[in-house]
Formats: sequence, structure tokens, C-alpha cells
Amino acid sequence: MVRREEPIEIMADKKSEKRNQLIQKLNEDLNDYISNLKPKKYEEGWAEDKWEEEMEKHPVFRTQPIKEGEEVSPLIEALQQLKYDPNENTPEELAKNYKDDGNENFRLKKYRWAVDCYSEGLKQNCQDADLRVQLFTNRAAAHFHLGNYRSSLNDAIEARTLKTTHTKAIVRGSLCFFELRLYKECIEWCSEGLAIDKENETLKELKINAMKLKELKEQEMKQKSLQNKKDDESNGKLKQAIMERGIKIKPRMPHLESEWDIHDLETSHPAAKQNVHLDKENNLIWPVYFLYPEFAETDFIQKFDENTRFFDHLKVMFGSPENRPEWDKTNSYIPEKLQIYFEYSEEDCLVSVNKNSALQEILRDDRYWVKNGTPAFIIMVQNSEFEKDFRGRYKKVL
Repeated sequence: MVRREEPIEIMADKKSEKRNQLIQKLNEDLNDYISNLKPKKYEEGWAEDKWEEEMEKHPVFRTQPIKEGEEVSPLIEALQQLKYDPNENTPEELAKNYKDDGNENFRLKKYRWAVDCYSEGLKQNCQDADLRVQLFTNRAAAHFHLGNYRSSLNDAIEARTLKTTHTKAIVRGSLCFFELRLYKECIEWCSEGLAIDKENETLKELKINAMKLKELKEQEMKQKSLQNKKDDESNGKLKQAIMERGIKIKPRMPHLESEWDIHDLETSHPAAKQNVHLDKENNLIWPVYFLYPEFAETDFIQKFDENTRFFDHLKVMFGSPENRPEWDKTNSYIPEKLQIYFEYSEEDCLVSVNKNSALQEILRDDRYWVKNGTPAFIIMVQNSEFEKDFRGRYKKVL
């Protein structure tokens, strides 16, 4: 019996039809399965109302840098640990990672964080000299923005020690010298930098400004030196005049009672415009305190000529009704009725002063010491109850 075979085209059509029927059946079964599934809420994803916040916590989708004090997610923390793990990174890789983080913080103007990152990078045992130069130079820049000019300069010097021709380090060091007013050193560094990069505009301008300010500084120093010389001569004459008159000055340092310095003549009164000085006629002009213990009041006389009488000042201060102090409600302080004293502390005495005496006479008294550059005198109404009580506080009154 002879077998009759079907043409190839007919066989292919039948297979295609079966395949299509199978695909249709599978699709129908899948649709039936899905339609029969019970609705179930998906709880493992991000909350719909907080998806942006959740994305910010993810290291892949995060758009903002980590803020100081912010709690980082476990995933970010794990990545950071991996990034800085010495077992997973070479010293060079660690140093570079810290440098990159420092650069990012610098870009965000977080200069203190940048300094910390660069410092950590330098702590690694990195043998790459160029990388260490970059770390020192970058940290110098961060310190500079913080106003730490000394620290910035030190880093620039370290960078130049590793690479003498590093232009960025030279520029940064020159800027530090300028800010520290070390103009001579600034000019030297600028010159060295311009020998390497003659077209560097920063170094050109900085050098010109440093040269101008160096000249001004030298002029100021000359003027100050001349002024100091004049002051020394003036102070020498002043000290000699005081010593010739036999006036005793109490040193501010108790253990130097046998000596006193020109600084011991500086008055302690905040309103004082001038300390004791010599006028054109070589008279001593003193700042003087008048103390009124009855009312806890004081008067400060800016210029009391040593040849002027106490009574002359009392007349000015209490003689005219228009000038009388407000605290003297009973008008008891009349020049003729006032008594002047000074304390002689070595014997706990109160020493009376003649109103018609000149200041110089009293200052020459062996019992009088000028303290804090300002003679002081106690004034009370003579024979008043307050004066009697006040006198009783001392061992004796002379």
C-alpha cells in the first residue's frame, strides 16, 4: 500500500493553529486565575504620602547631602562603612575617598567638615605624594575660608615641602602671609610663584598690594619709633621731676615698693583724658579725686596744677549757687566750712590738709602716697556730726 504524504505547507499551518490555540488557552487560564485572586494590600513598599521622603533616605535616589546630626539609614551607614573599611580599601583609596568627601563639603561651604575630611585623609598611610599635596592644599583652602590663616599657612608650607613648584600651595600661602600682614614673606612667595607661572594674575596683584602695604608699614614703624623715643624722653623728664620733688608713688605691684614705673602714673578713672604730665613751664599737672564719703560721691578734676590751692578748686565747685551739686540738698558744703583730709594708711591715721595749701605741698608730705596715678582727698563739713563719726574710725587724726 502506498503512503500518501501531506504537503509541507499544510503541516505547518496545522502546527501554527495548535500553537495559537495553546497560547489562547494559557491566556484564558491566567485571566481566570487573576480574576479569582482576593484583593490584598501591599504593605512592604513606601507609603504613598511619604514616597519622596523615603526616596531621600535611599543612597541611590538621594538628592540632598546628609545634614549635621541627621540620623542616617542603615543602608547609607553600611555603604559608608564599606567605603572607609581599611580591609576593603588601600591607604591610597581611603585617602582619595576622604578627599572626595572633603571636596563635596567644601563645595557646600561646610568648611569645618571639609577640614575634618582632609585631616582623616592625611592620617592614612598614603604613599602617593601628589595625593598628599592635594589634601594639604585643599585643607589650607578650607582653613582659609574659616579665617584660620596660621593653620592654612602651615598646610601650604607642608604642600610645598612635598612639591616646591605647586602653584596652588604658593598662592594659598601668599594669601595667608598677606592676611597675617607678613608682607615681606608674601612678596617672596609671590616672586617664587611668578617664576613658575609668570602669568598668574592673583600673584601679580597680590605682590603689588603687598609691596605698597609693606612700605606703609615701614613708615608707620619709623613714626612709632620716633614717637616712642619722644615718649621715653618725656617720661624720663616726668619721672625726674616727680623724684626731685620728693613725691612718693605707690607701685601697683606690692613687692616693688622701693621702685615705681611710669605705668604706675596711669590714672584709673575711665573719663581721664590725660595722666599726670609736665606743662610748658615744667609744672606738674595732676588728675585728682575729691571724695565725699557722707554721700558716697566723688569729683574728678582733670587738671590740677601743682601750684594751685585746694581752696581755689573748692570755690569753683561749691562757691556758686548755680554750680552746686544736686546731692548737697541742705547747702552745707560751703568752701569756708569744708575740711580736707588724706589717709595715712601705715599708721591708720587721718591727716588734715590746710585748704590754702597748694597741691605740691601736700604731695611732698612724707606721709602721702600717690596711688593709681591719681591723688585723692577726703572732703567733709567741718565739725559736722558725720565728720566726728568719720574721724572716730581712725586711730588718730593729725
